[in-house]
Amino acid sequence: MTHPHLECVEGSAFLNLAIVQLIAATSPEEANDCAPGRVDRPHEARASIEQAPHRSRQELADSGWVRDTVESAIWGPCSTGSFEGAVVQVVSLGNDADTVGTVVGALAGAAYGLSAIPAPWRARLRGEWPLGSGARWDEGRLAALADRLAQVDRVGLL
Repeated sequence: MTHPHLECVEGSAFLNLAIVQLIAATSPEEANDCAPGRVDRPHEARASIEQAPHRSRQELADSGWVRDTVESAIWGPCSTGSFEGAVVQVVSLGNDADTVGTVVGALAGAAYGLSAIPAPWRARLRGEWPLGSGARWDEGRLAALADRLAQVDRVGLL
């Protein structure tokens, strides 16, 4: 939404397809293999996605550019076995840590589920939306919203 460059749009489409695959209980590697074929990506971006699970930490550019962000986010769940491991490994790369942390969190959350997120991390979820409304959001309300959205998708409204 904030970066309407074609590669950003394609990266977002890929990530959403990967999340759908992960929620359907495929492994991070299987989701990474399946999703790229469903998004029209430039050759270099497709190669970056396909090679991400096989990269070493030192090979990741992690620059904040969408291609590097997607590559690092894919690498996290493919190179670790837990939500916390994936997020900590990727955020520890540095540079654009907040952006890549958000993306790897979405992938790892879809791969490992809500219960895999450390309880102290879940307990710190909070916010107000819409701003100034006084409506407080916490883990319970966010989980209920996710459940409602998943139900909407099941009945084919999305």
